[in-house]
Amino acid sequence: MKTIILTAVMLMFTVPALAQIPHKENIKAIKHALEYVQERGTYVSDIKKHGVVDYGIDLRLADWQGDCEDWALAYKGQIEDAIGTQGNSLRVMYVKARRYDEYFAHAVLFIETTSGTYLIEAPYEGRYGKVYSTMVKVKHSHYKPEQIIGQLVYPKPTISYIIHM
Repeated sequence: MKTIILTAVMLMFTVPALAQIPHKENIKAIKHALEYVQERGTYVSDIKKHGVVDYGIDLRLADWQGDCEDWALAYKGQIEDAIGTQGNSLRVMYVKARRYDEYFAHAVLFIETTSGTYLIEAPYEGRYGKVYSTMVKVKHSHYKPEQIIGQLVYPKPTISYIIHM
């Protein structure tokens, strides 16, 4: 039996006029906010932490443990706390990521600035330990436009959904 409770809404279109964060004035604050989350967080799957396939919650509200969308929500919230709400300039996006020969849904944070669109991802465990993502321009990332699935919009407070399968 499947139980699906969703309060997150996936938008399958691009918002035409995105707000932009002034890059030069805010880049240090954004990087500091990202480092703050990365220093505290631990990547843990929803199956391991909550016993369900997917459970969306801001990492900061979940003992600093969570998976990709939890990290993206924490990055977004920490940036908003640092520089204020920036309209739709911070977006949690679903992308098709690839691991070996397999594709899977993955959440990242898109950051619209006056210098372009950047993305930041959750860290992952590499051969020699935790590997942190840095801000990279979307056009220079490994995600091609056809791999961008859509935007996740979460209500506040962000304890958004549970999926049992």
